[in-house]
Amino acid sequence: MRYSPFLGEAVVIRESLFWLKILRLDNVILESDCLLVIYALIHLSPDVSKIGILVSNTYNDINQ
Repeated sequence: MRYSPFLGEAVVIRESLFWLKILRLDNVILESDCLLVIYALIHLSPDVSKIGILVSNTYNDINQ
């Protein structure tokens, strides 16, 4: 099974946000060179791709 670099970056961002939430750290600047993933996080639009589903789940998890 092959994964794209975009999916890898989305997983890393998700894990980073997960740990930041557990540690109760806010006002953190998250930087990435993957504009596709950052754009997906900023502009939540329906996306049924692997990245879209991961981004949607990430957004829902950090807002609980």
